Amino acid sequence: IPIISITGTNGKTTTTRMVGHILATAGMKVGMTTTDGIFIGGDCIMQGDTTGPDSARTVLYDPSVEIAVLETARGGIIRGGLAFTQCDIAVVTNV
Repeated sequence: IPIISITGTNGKTTTTRMVGHILATAGMKVGMTTTDGIFIGGDCIMQGDTTGPDSARTVLYDPSVEIAVLETARGGIIRGGLAFTQCDIAVVTNV
């Protein structure tokens, strides 16, 4: 599935939410991870900081997801790496 990965110092969650909303409005089934939780098609399936690779895998393994929008925090990358080998779009917010 297409992957949009968003990282940086500030604005990751807001950017992730905006991109996810745009895609959902366009009719896509969005899987999204943020500091607020994991969302599949707009439904929160897990609350809390879900910006690490395990949460991303939850989205990527869900067969109903058409596109993944993943907030990718630096700490999660350092501790567990990424849940994917490449992404279609990478966004780096202000650092």
